[in-house]
Amino acid sequence: NNDALQKRLLAYHEMNHLVQIEYDTSWTAGLYGEGLPRTIEDRVDTALDADTGHLFIPEVNDVIGTDNIRNKDLATLSYRTVLWWTWVMDQYRQGAGIDPPVTATNDVGWDALRDFYLEIATQPDDELGALSDTISSLGGSFRDDFIDYTLALYAYKFNPTDPRLGFLDAEINATAGLSGHTVISGAGAWTTDSPDMDPRSSRYWEFSPANQGDYVSFTFDGRGKPYGFSVMTVDGGNLDRRWTSYSDTFTRTVRSADLDRVVGVVSAFDQTGLVDVSYGYVQPAINIKDPTSSAFEMVGMADDPRSFLVRLDVDGKDGAAVAGLTKDEFTVT
Repeated sequence: NNDALQKRLLAYHEMNHLVQIEYDTSWTAGLYGEGLPRTIEDRVDTALDADTGHLFIPEVNDVIGTDNIRNKDLATLSYRTVLWWTWVMDQYRQGAGIDPPVTATNDVGWDALRDFYLEIATQPDDELGALSDTISSLGGSFRDDFIDYTLALYAYKFNPTDPRLGFLDAEINATAGLSGHTVISGAGAWTTDSPDMDPRSSRYWEFSPANQGDYVSFTFDGRGKPYGFSVMTVDGGNLDRRWTSYSDTFTRTVRSADLDRVVGVVSAFDQTGLVDVSYGYVQPAINIKDPTSSAFEMVGMADDPRSFLVRLDVDGKDGAAVAGLTKDEFTVT
């Protein structure tokens, strides 16, 4: 047919398969076999980079818009690993270049791709191991990279200042943003969900708009297993704050009255199983535990008072614990 871009992208895609065969004669589609050739379609020339109507951007939209893709193991996603490999090539590129053409000083991630192929040649039966070793050799951590990648899937639409929480490509940044996840749009009751996590997968709970209540709280429980637990906030259309803990439990409460959005994220790296995610609007109350009116403290002379410590307990409705508030949420005078 007369679709020149289609012909070119197919040529680049299939040529990348020929390169793969040189390093791994038994490559499979799951982790990299199809996702990497799809990724490089956007990194070869200017016209294909600007194109949004063929295969690359539609594949990106599938990942961004489908919860049932994101909650499956990355190593099984075939073409839908496209955003993962895009993120990796963004992070480990040489030079400050963003778009093709590729040059010696701005490689837009091609050297990192070659490093992966060289590594897969030494351990073709362990694709995940080859990926982990490649990232380590480039100065990174597969686990930390995967967690940040899962956050970038949400954060990229909100002008993150941390380049690890976004993508370089203008056409990706023009897409609609994460959808298909759990969105809380009203002042609902305190809720607990218990998703069954696959390894290398992610789930999202978003309060939007977040100003339906004064405070939003998340409590994560991995039932004895560590996961990446994160909370991010959006203020004025921009990513505001981000907290992440790789642990078996994590709690964060944030003042939401003036925020656009608050999102909680579970990123499973190498663990599987049920994770308890409790979330909702809370109204903290501060109770002075020590000293009290019946066990008061006197410090210094009446005309020369001195500072002393007060121990506080922060409770929610009906005395339920509210943990995770940060010190900047309080003004003590």
